Amino acid sequence: MPDPIFSDLYRETEQLSWAPIEQVRRRGRQRVRRARVTAGLAAVLAVVAVGTGVRALVGDPQGMVPPVPPAKVSPSPTPVPTPSPSAEPTPSPSPSPSGTPSRTPDPTGTPIAPGAGSGSSPAAPRSGTPRSSTSATGAPADPSVPSAAMLQAADLPAGWRFAGEDTDGDWTFEFSASGCAQQVPWVGSSVGRRDRELRGPDLGPERTQGALQQVQRYSVTDARAVMSRVRNQVARCGAERTKMSVVDQGFVGDDALIVRAESIETGKFVFHIFVRQGDLVAEVWKSDAKDVAAARSLARKAATRLCAGTDAC
Repeated sequence: MPDPIFSDLYRETEQLSWAPIEQVRRRGRQRVRRARVTAGLAAVLAVVAVGTGVRALVGDPQGMVPPVPPAKVSPSPTPVPTPSPSAEPTPSPSPSPSGTPSRTPDPTGTPIAPGAGSGSSPAAPRSGTPRSSTSATGAPADPSVPSAAMLQAADLPAGWRFAGEDTDGDWTFEFSASGCAQQVPWVGSSVGRRDRELRGPDLGPERTQGALQQVQRYSVTDARAVMSRVRNQVARCGAERTKMSVVDQGFVGDDALIVRAESIETGKFVFHIFVRQGDLVAEVWKSDAKDVAAARSLARKAATRLCAGTDAC
């Protein structure tokens, strides 16, 4: 007995008329061509769509609408004030010439002005705030110490000569102070320095006369502090190996000191001479300065020479 499924299928298709095979093939080829044309059109449309999008993103100079410029706001005119008449400035009087001669020495080393050596009346210490060779910022305009600000051979007796700028040795106040029982810390920081050695005529075998000088530039405040520190060191020295005393002070320049330092062991003594002019501090030692008058005379000459290196005098 035939299968019921196939029997039903036979009955449903028994009356159908089938197209000839060539017609079926032709219709199939037509379907393929239509499918290909449809696909090609779709591809073209896709390319056009993409190109249009890119053009829109990049910008078409011809198709772009120019931006509307912002409206200009004209500033309100500022009224110009009418200048009011002013009185003519009163001319300041011209400074009258001073009758005091300059104490600036000749930088070539010629003798200083009369009255600066031994026998002249002691100069009174300056009062008030001295002028200094400093700029508006407080720093020295030129920190170097000029040669003209140092003692010259002409400031000493005949036969003395310049012997160089090497003054190393045990002649300074600091060396003498090393024999004190108490040491006072140093103050101030110099920004310029010059040393000088002068030699006198030989007095015999191993008897050479000499003078040594050291000039340092500080700020005016530190220069004052240095002089105060020397006084404090003398006052607090204490007799250990050295005795110290101030034998004269304040007799020339902005400040001056003559310190006598004596060895307790040998009894020998020296004078340390300090002079300040503005921001310059000089220390001088001379081998044969064994009395206060000779030390004072040398201090006055040193003070006068210092004026070539500062505007404080």
